[in-house]
Amino acid sequence: MSKLKIIFNFNDTPEKEPVELGEWLQVQKNQDDIYNMRCLYLLRPNMENELTKLGIAGENGGTGAYGRLRQYVLEYGFEQPGFNCHGVKMFLLVGVKYNKDVDIKNSFVFKKELQLIREFKGDRLPGRGRERIMTDLAKVYEVVFDNSTMTSLEKETKLRKSLRIQQSDIQVDDWVLNVTKHVTPKKGTGKTVFYTEFTRPYIDEKTNQKTKKKETTLTFHTNETYENLENIPNGKTQVDRYIISKKATDPKVVFRL
Repeated sequence: MSKLKIIFNFNDTPEKEPVELGEWLQVQKNQDDIYNMRCLYLLRPNMENELTKLGIAGENGGTGAYGRLRQYVLEYGFEQPGFNCHGVKMFLLVGVKYNKDVDIKNSFVFKKELQLIREFKGDRLPGRGRERIMTDLAKVYEVVFDNSTMTSLEKETKLRKSLRIQQSDIQVDDWVLNVTKHVTPKKGTGKTVFYTEFTRPYIDEKTNQKTKKKETTLTFHTNETYENLENIPNGKTQVDRYIISKKATDPKVVFRL
């Protein structure tokens, strides 16, 4: 049986105010509190007013939750006097201890995020993705702290991923080397996915050794949306460069971001 641990709730602060995420992450105790946790967060970048961003951090435990949250600080910076567009506020952070035997799709935080996305699908800002919503926070809290779903069994799976597949999960210290091609669905409204090259080398599954530098295969590839690449180091730079290059050579090229 798993139960959400409330790590930060702005309603529990004396001032009833959200916290500046960059400052919060600098505190060692806060880093310790989210270590090896799968977390659900509610953030609001200062530059986006009433837009609330919900999401999951720490899918694979370890320092993953810290790394995912820190990406927002790298993107939006620290709050500064006279610069209202800088910084990002955190309203809520809850989590469940990482369990290696529970696939992320069977985890409590994943199910809770999916519940929120479905509940507020009519409150999304057009073109901004399903995790960004324009909703009264009180309504969001009603769903997060719904007594009927505050405890839930996390289904353990014995599915054994190969080491190569495990390494295809994007890690916080991965770096985008290049975007080499893309696919935009011809029908429907599906988003363009970009073939993305990353720096982290695979480890040989038999020898458990990293690929040698003299070998050419020092990278791995995944297919990512533009929104995902915005949150990965060097991702936005490389995908923007790719888009500009393609538009220069083919004015009719279509991207759905």
